[in-house]
Amino acid sequence: MSISELPFPRFEGSKYTKEIKLTTDFYLSQWIVPKETKVKLFTTRDFGYCIIPTNTQDVRGFTIPRRIFKY
Repeated sequence: MSISELPFPRFEGSKYTKEIKLTTDFYLSQWIVPKETKVKLFTTRDFGYCIIPTNTQDVRGFTIPRRIFKY
């Protein structure tokens, strides 16, 4: 799964934050976020944002230093 396949909310703003649980491994830049991780999604006028929990480790065991990714 990639960031373009996430179900971003229809409405804009952080007020409409959507939390989902990943059903498959999620490829994000150079990291692979493991399935069953809960991520938060919200949209703005120009971008969709994906926020992962702090100290999330990818499948290979590395800690992902960034938390907020935009699409």
